[in-house]
Amino acid sequence: MKYLIPVLCICIGMYSSNLYADSCPTISIGKLNLKNDRRCFDDVSANGEIHIQSIIVDGVETNDLKGYTSRFFSENNLDNLLFEGLLHKEVPSGVYQYQLIEKESGCISSVFELVIERTEVNIEIAIEKISDLTHCTVSNGALNAIAYIEWEGELINSKDNPDRFDPEWYFGSTQVVPIGNDFMQSHLDQGLYNVTMVDKISGCEDFRMGSILTAITLPEINIAEIKDVKSCGRPGEVMLEIDDPNSTEYEYSWYRGTEVEEEEGYAGNPFYPDLEGIYTVEVLSKQTGCESIAPITFKVGTTDSKIEEEVSYTICKGESFIMGSQELTESGQYSELFEDVDGCDSLVNLDLTIEEISYTTSFSNNSIEIISALSTDIQWIDCSTSNILGVKGTIFKPQVSGDYAAILSQNECQETTECFTIEIPVDELIPPEEQNSNIVARIKGENDFLALDEIGGYWIFKNSNSSTFSYQIRSISGKIFSSGNSFLKSIRIEKPKNKGVYVLKIRNSGTTRFWKILVE
Repeated sequence: MKYLIPVLCICIGMYSSNLYADSCPTISIGKLNLKNDRRCFDDVSANGEIHIQSIIVDGVETNDLKGYTSRFFSENNLDNLLFEGLLHKEVPSGVYQYQLIEKESGCISSVFELVIERTEVNIEIAIEKISDLTHCTVSNGALNAIAYIEWEGELINSKDNPDRFDPEWYFGSTQVVPIGNDFMQSHLDQGLYNVTMVDKISGCEDFRMGSILTAITLPEINIAEIKDVKSCGRPGEVMLEIDDPNSTEYEYSWYRGTEVEEEEGYAGNPFYPDLEGIYTVEVLSKQTGCESIAPITFKVGTTDSKIEEEVSYTICKGESFIMGSQELTESGQYSELFEDVDGCDSLVNLDLTIEEISYTTSFSNNSIEIISALSTDIQWIDCSTSNILGVKGTIFKPQVSGDYAAILSQNECQETTECFTIEIPVDELIPPEEQNSNIVARIKGENDFLALDEIGGYWIFKNSNSSTFSYQIRSISGKIFSSGNSFLKSIRIEKPKNKGVYVLKIRNSGTTRFWKILVE
């Protein structure tokens, strides 16, 4: 759309006797509303619009247009007057010339040009096939129509704007037999259908055809297996077999007798009848909504055989399995006859397995080794406290004298080895170069940077250096009596109550020393 703004006023005597007026005002367009010529596809009718809403007179805009009018001519031909006035509807697309006229003075503006462009309104219809016809007694084919239209730069569809469109459905290839005016049509028979969709705003319409075909029928349904009702009130079992790769969604209704009752029958597949007799089953396809063409009737008898059950179980070595009157502790096959509340016999055959952890131990040089034939998890414990030491692995060499054992885990079973006594001689605690350290016969005394004293049953260690030192006291058998760290110049520790020789280890400023202390 375009229009040109005037720059010249020409006065001619059209609407006033003021033919030779001394001067005319300068008249130009102010606001001009143009609507393009929107046409439906293959339509020649026009609906463009030109509306002059304000003009500018001597530089002042006014929307009081009672004293003004306009003339419109064809392109390059001012002799071909097409229409007059400020509002023109149903304007075809094309190039136009126009002039503004002041009625009282007869003043006429210069000639301007504007263009009405043609915009084709094209509505298109898509038909979705929801479902084809099945072989049910009720037709259930369905078609759904969706319209699309481009309007003012936006693509509009009937799903989001249903009130804008009017659908009309017909049976066949012509618009002779109407069937409905909803977007979706269901319960359709096999055949050809067509729909016309009208856009209420533009008046444009489109036409589309669709068809309903015959769908696959419900597959054949057979009885796969019938197990008769067992004695003592135990139910039988009836299993249906349906060979249908297209669907696995079915509903089953089972009835006693040969008639399909109005009341809902037992559901599910398989079916477990508790009495002998004649039964009937009806199958419904959830996908198509169709029931089986003919209900299936079958007979369930009774059997008087004893029930047998096969059971397998595994326990760990040292555990027992209670089976009726038997307490089982060895691998093997066992049987037990049970009687239920109805007085019926049930024979249980048990295959029992005892899982045993196979291993051997080796003990030498204060080291314990576990040798196992299978993948086994091993954890070491202190036998005196039963505490887990946090040490794993097949070989364990403790640093402290004591009694130790291993816990072996395999699958869900565990086994604990015997306890092994480890005695670490005191000579192994002192490096060879310190082996000749003198035994402090009496606790009181000084040796290098350490002073030892005894006050009221406590040992007093005095550190002449200012740095932090660590200490450790072991018995002659290697067990730790006391240990710790201190940054103080003296520390008090309760002395051992048992007589004997103890080994004191002191580490200070990167230097480690040993003393033997005699407790009398």
